[in-house]
Amino acid sequence: TEKEIEYIKKAILSTKDNNKMHFDLALAYEKAGDIKNAIKTFEKAIEYNPNDKESKLHLAELYSANGNPRKAVVNIRSVYLENKEDSKICFLYGILLAKNKNHTEAINKLQQSYKLDSTNHMAQFVRAECLTELNKPREALMILANFERQFENDLNFLTVKLGCYLKMLETETNEYFISLAKNIFIHKKSIISPFS
Repeated sequence: TEKEIEYIKKAILSTKDNNKMHFDLALAYEKAGDIKNAIKTFEKAIEYNPNDKESKLHLAELYSANGNPRKAVVNIRSVYLENKEDSKICFLYGILLAKNKNHTEAINKLQQSYKLDSTNHMAQFVRAECLTELNKPREALMILANFERQFENDLNFLTVKLGCYLKMLETETNEYFISLAKNIFIHKKSIISPFS
């Protein structure tokens, strides 16, 4: 990968398409684990082409993964505004908004993503998590009820459902909710380690 990085650096000096070369160099840095240089180089690629969707998406993911969700949202927002009918971009935007604790807007983008691609059940799971964070666990459980049979053994589904019941227990002590939460926890544990 270091050879690849050096080769691309030399090529940048002799080409007019600096956006493409900076994009390739940023990918090489990212692949090598040099996140700081990957971020700088994706930013440079965007300077050469402010409409570079791929660089903005990579940059948003890198910012998010490295603890800067605000910068991630800024980068994904501009891509979203030009690609509102792309379910994957809506989904990524929703995820980044949720990480940034903007749950209300995240819910809207995740619902939009699901409307565009009804096979993306994760959009609904994250939407349910956002509703739970907004102290609406009953509403979240109504969304999850649509997926009960299909995902009863899915760890993501069970984690979100458990979170809903735990949130409900914060405000009301109810033996039924306690029982449901325990059952989900036990079921989840049996999936993770079936021989224990």
